[in-house]
Amino acid sequence: MSLKMPESATGLTAEQTGLLAECFDAFPAVEQVVLYGSRAKGNWHARSDVDHYDTLKNARLKDHIDRVGIVIYDRQQTHCGK
Repeated sequence: MSLKMPESATGLTAEQTGLLAECFDAFPAVEQVVLYGSRAKGNWHARSDVDHYDTLKNARLKDHIDRVGIVIYDRQQTHCGK
């Protein structure tokens, strides 16, 4: 599955998102990946990281991700993006 995100929205190139998708595909337990932080909000810069988590216990962070997060990978869907 490939990621379907405009480069300008997240700052990730098609090559980078393709590499991420290959990585996610290699782990069947990964069902969905949500991008959050500066790359999801659109205020990223060249050195911005890709924020991720496995299990989330912080309610404020979960609320933030629910508001601004972008689904960049979903094993069950052909097209990704929020």
